[in-house]
Amino acid sequence: MPSLLDMPDMAMDGILENSDFIAVQILRKVCHGLRNYIDDKIPDSKLTRISISRTKYLVSIEYVHADYQKVSLSYHEHNDSSLVSNGLQDKVIDQKPYIETFFDDFQLILRHQKSILIEFTVDLRHVTDNKFIDVLKNILESRTHRLQVNSFETYVSDTSDVLRILPYLDAKTLKSIGIYVRDSGRFEHESLLNFNEIVELEQWKMANEVYVSRRIARIPLLHFSHFLSGFVMLKSVSKEGMRELKEKFQQSSDFRNFCIDYSDFPDMDDFLTFLGPVHEFVKEKKWFFRSPNDDKCLSIFYDIPNHQFTFAQIDKEFVPTDAVIQY
Repeated sequence: MPSLLDMPDMAMDGILENSDFIAVQILRKVCHGLRNYIDDKIPDSKLTRISISRTKYLVSIEYVHADYQKVSLSYHEHNDSSLVSNGLQDKVIDQKPYIETFFDDFQLILRHQKSILIEFTVDLRHVTDNKFIDVLKNILESRTHRLQVNSFETYVSDTSDVLRILPYLDAKTLKSIGIYVRDSGRFEHESLLNFNEIVELEQWKMANEVYVSRRIARIPLLHFSHFLSGFVMLKSVSKEGMRELKEKFQQSSDFRNFCIDYSDFPDMDDFLTFLGPVHEFVKEKKWFFRSPNDDKCLSIFYDIPNHQFTFAQIDKEFVPTDAVIQY
C-alpha cells in the first residue's frame, strides 16, 4: 500500500507548505522516514507571535500561527518528570526535567521559524532565574541567522536580562522595543536602570519605537532622537538634551509622538524660555512648531502635575486659533 513517502517530493512539499506547525509535528511523529524528510526540509512554521512566561513552578508558551490558530502549552514538574498541558490534555515526559522539556520544544519551534515574527515576548517578572535566561540566550545565539522579529517585549528584573536576549534578534527587522521592569513605579527609592550598553546595540539604534517602564539613569537624550514613537521614564533631563530632541523630532517627517517622564529638570526654566510663546490652559502648556509636512506641525505638551513632556506631530487644524506656530 502506497505511503506518504511514496509521493513525489513536489507533492510532499506542497502538503508541508499548506500544513500548520502542529500538523507538521504530528506528521513528523508518524514514522522515522517522515521525521527525517521533515527535518531535512525544515518547513517554515509560519508563526506570527511567540510569548514565553516563566514563573516559580512552571513555564508557559503561547504561539500564534499565520492563520490565527493559537496554541498554549504549560510545562510543570511531575514526580521527577515533565507534565505538559494544553489545558485539555496532559502528557507526562518520563525522567526529564520540565525546563529541559520546554527548551527542547522551543528549540524545535525556532528551528522551523523562517518567517518574521510580528511579536516576541519574554516574561520573567515573577521570578529571577539566571539559568533559564542563559539557556534562552544560548538557543538564540546558536541560530545560523538572528531571529527575525518586528516587536520585542520583555518583562524582567534588571537590564542585564535584556542584554541576554536583545542582541540576538535581527536588527534589520526589529521595529519596536518594550522593556518593562519588575517593581516599576514612580517612587523615589526605586533603583535606576543602566542603559549604557543597551543604547549601543544595533537593535536599539535601528528600532523606531521604544517603551520603558522604569526610570533610566542619566543618559544623553540623543540616544532617543531616532525614535518615531515612545514613552520613557528618566531620572533627569537637561535644557540642552531637550533642545536637541526638539530639533530632531521637528526635522522628521515621519515622527509621531514621544513622551518623556522625568524626575529632575534643573534648568527647565531656561528650556521653557527657549521654546518661546506658550499657549496655556490650567495646568498645561503647549508650543507649536512648523514641520516638513505642510499640513502638520510639532506640538510640545508640558503636563505640569505629572512631570511629562510629550512631543507629537499633529494636524494643523487641531492647533488653537490663538496659538502661534513657530519656525
